[in-house]
Amino acid sequence: MILFFLLGLAIGSFLNVLVRRGYRDQTLKGRSRCETCQHTLRWPELIPILSYLVQKRRCLHCRTVFSYQYPLVELGTGLLFASAFYFFEPSVYDLESVFILFTVLLGLSAAMTILVSDLLYTIIPDGAVLIIFILGVVRIITGVYSGEGGGYGADILAAAGIASFLALLWIVSRGRWIGFGDIKLFLAAALVLGFPSSLAAFLFSFWLGGGFGVALLIFSRSNLTRAIPFGPFILAGSFLAYFYADIFWSITGLNLLPLLFK
Repeated sequence: MILFFLLGLAIGSFLNVLVRRGYRDQTLKGRSRCETCQHTLRWPELIPILSYLVQKRRCLHCRTVFSYQYPLVELGTGLLFASAFYFFEPSVYDLESVFILFTVLLGLSAAMTILVSDLLYTIIPDGAVLIIFILGVVRIITGVYSGEGGGYGADILAAAGIASFLALLWIVSRGRWIGFGDIKLFLAAALVLGFPSSLAAFLFSFWLGGGFGVALLIFSRSNLTRAIPFGPFILAGSFLAYFYADIFWSITGLNLLPLLFK
C-alpha cells in the first residue's frame, strides 16, 4: 500500500504539470520550470510534497510563493491510489484483478485532472473525459467490473438519456445552467457506473450542486453571478453512487426500479 501511495504522489506531481500546461495550451515537452522566473527546476526541487515543505513553498531562485495546489494534488492522488489498492486487493496471480486496479488508477488520475482543472479554471479537459469514456466502454464490453459480460442495453440507454436531458438544459439555458463539458463527463461517468447507479449519480450530483448553491446564497454575499464549476459535483455524485446507490434505492423504496429494465 505504501508503494502505491508513493506512486500516487509521483502521478499527482505529473497531473499538476498536466493541468497547468494544459491551461496554458503548452506541450508536455521540456523540463519543469518556475512559472515566474523560468528557472529550470532540478530533481531535488521536484520531490513531491517534501520539496514543497523544505523550500518553504518558494522558488529557490526568485522566491515566488508556490500554490497550495501542488502538495494537495500530490497528497490527494497518493491517498486515492493507496485506497484503491486497499479496496480492490489485486493479486499478482489474478490478471483480471490487476487489470481492474490498473483501470481504476487510470480513472482516478483522469478524475483528479478534471477536478483540479474545473475548480481552478472551469475547464473540463477532453482528454481526461475520453479516458473515463473508454473505461466505460471497456466495462460494457468485458463486464470486468461486475463479473458479467454483454447485455448492457439499459446502461447505454440510461447514459444516453441523462446526456440528452442535460443537453436540453444546455440548449434552453444557452450554457448558463450547465456546460457542454459537464454533459460529456456525465455521459462518460454513466457508462462507467452502469444503470441504475448512473441515475443515482445524476440525482446526487444535482442535490450536491444545488445544496452548495443554496449555502452560498445563505452564508455569503454571493449572488451566484459567477458560474459554479459543476464537474466536482459530478465526480462526487458518481463516487457516492458507486458505493451507496443500492442503499439509496432501498431507503427510498425505489429498489424495484432497476428490475423494470432486466
